[in-house]
Amino acid sequence: MKLQRPGAARHRASFLRRWSAAFSGPAMSERILGLGMDVIEPSRICAVWERRGERFLQRIYTSEEISYSLKGRNTCQRLAARWAAKEAFVKAVGSELTGIRWVDIELISSGDAPPRMNLHGRAAQRAQKMGVERILVSISHSHDVAAATVLLVGL
Repeated sequence: MKLQRPGAARHRASFLRRWSAAFSGPAMSERILGLGMDVIEPSRICAVWERRGERFLQRIYTSEEISYSLKGRNTCQRLAARWAAKEAFVKAVGSELTGIRWVDIELISSGDAPPRMNLHGRAAQRAQKMGVERILVSISHSHDVAAATVLLVGL
């Protein structure tokens, strides 16, 4: 026989009513179209940057990404986090980089706001074709590792 504290069933029912009210409406009509995740060591990005120089940066990153990453400390971690976000997007759309240039996928960070992903060129076309309405991005980095998760949401 399982013992329950008095009022537990009433508390559970109240919780479920509040939970279902919080998640009703337009958000319930959205669906996940793609999910991608990537992890990379910042030291790998720095090693390629040292070997290939400015050409590497300009081939992979937009001018805004380069500007943000080069200011302050943690340059390698910032570059690696952006690389991971770009890779995570490619995994989320479920394709190789067929026709999509790395600079078509841009991660923008601004202050305390969550990072946002801007798409250009073929990356934008691919997302539009899939019906993507929103892109949710989460990034994290430390000295040893950078990671990103991308969630593509549509109707």
